[in-house]
Amino acid sequence: MQERKIYSLTGGKLKRAYCQEGITIGNDARAYLADGQTHFMILRRFCSYTPESKWGRFHMQLHMNKDCICVFRAFAMDITDEEQEELTAMEHFFMDGTVSVADKKRAFDNAGGIQVTNREDVLLYDLQGEYLFVAIEITGSGEGYIDNMFLDSQGDNFMQTFPEIYQEEGSFFHRYMSVFSSIYNEIDNEISHIDQYLDPDTAPAELLPQYADWLGLELEGEFLEEDLLRRLIREAYQLNRIKGTKQCIRRLISLVLGQDAIIVERKRLDGYISQEDKRIYQKLYGCDEQDIVILVNRERNERVQAQLLYLINQFKPVKSHVELIFYKDFSRLDTYSFMDKDRLLSGTGQGVLNNRQTLNGTSRLG
Repeated sequence: MQERKIYSLTGGKLKRAYCQEGITIGNDARAYLADGQTHFMILRRFCSYTPESKWGRFHMQLHMNKDCICVFRAFAMDITDEEQEELTAMEHFFMDGTVSVADKKRAFDNAGGIQVTNREDVLLYDLQGEYLFVAIEITGSGEGYIDNMFLDSQGDNFMQTFPEIYQEEGSFFHRYMSVFSSIYNEIDNEISHIDQYLDPDTAPAELLPQYADWLGLELEGEFLEEDLLRRLIREAYQLNRIKGTKQCIRRLISLVLGQDAIIVERKRLDGYISQEDKRIYQKLYGCDEQDIVILVNRERNERVQAQLLYLINQFKPVKSHVELIFYKDFSRLDTYSFMDKDRLLSGTGQGVLNNRQTLNGTSRLG
């Protein structure tokens, strides 16, 4: 019996596949399907490095509308040393974006392989050869994606648990038990990769809210995007260690916005505020000494602002009130104005404030 090999289709291998317009390969090893298009993908050839190799099964998980149709095509072949140029030419043909999809499908059909519809586990027992070619076609409406793709060269390691007399490949018993073999292999694969369920970068999205809850993060529905939630879970332990500090707020801002911000603590201004200016400072920075004002130099986005405030309110000092202000260079004068941040007085001429002196020939301050 030939040695068992598992070919996992990682993001790198998928990105080298031929994809018709409408399929996008993500860094998470998923093939994303755009709405309203026919999707066609040919994977890079698989090589067993052994002539007349027998192939087991191809597995994938389909996340798409029920009315979508998935057609799986595959064929295997052996190539002699003299035919290596033919193999190279065939692969160039399949990967060439100028060749029509119809011609590529016709080539698969003429190769005498297999074609099955709407199956996540495809048995490849009838295919034999050193090189295996796989094509996936999906038609139908709605967005979706394909993930968890891998090729098992042996296919039915489950059958090795039976006496040898029952292990004849292609027999009725072999094909009948392949249904249970798929279930067995999926469970075995989950056990082998159990560590991925505990890693914030690779854990299934449906587990993230539970992990966040364990780490003291309060969530509401799908308020936070998946990527942001994964970053927060990775940082949750450190954030809880510095909870209630300026450093914690600054770290949250960096996680959500990817940039720094100016954090003004009201209590630190008391020594610099005169009685005459107190009312103005209170209007800008709050009345209570626990108030905090955060200045962010970027365009205001209501969703991002709500997300950031929602998280900051979980990690800020208990008695503090936080106000988040977005500003841009040269923004309007009827909003928050902070000299040297979003206000510039330009020009080389001298001007005297409150005497209606013209500055730069265009602006008057009265």
